[in-house]
Amino acid sequence: MYKIKENITFELIEKEAIIVDMNTGRFLNTNLTGYCILKALESGDSVEKISLELSEKFKLTYDSANKIIADFLKLLTDNEIIVFYED
Repeated sequence: MYKIKENITFELIEKEAIIVDMNTGRFLNTNLTGYCILKALESGDSVEKISLELSEKFKLTYDSANKIIADFLKLLTDNEIIVFYED
């Protein structure tokens, strides 16, 4: 499971999300898909559940949704926005 770090905040402005690390002031921009992934992570959803939701919402195949999520999770991990933990 992945968890958004406590010092991270994000907000949707029109169709773009701004992700801010409140400790460092660093920020990232993402699209609506990224925002949906962040909201699902914030709710504690599993990657599998997020894949199903994205595939339905954006009319993607499950495999395409999985690829998008995997790439985005790597970006978030590399930028210290989220951390992986085991239940």
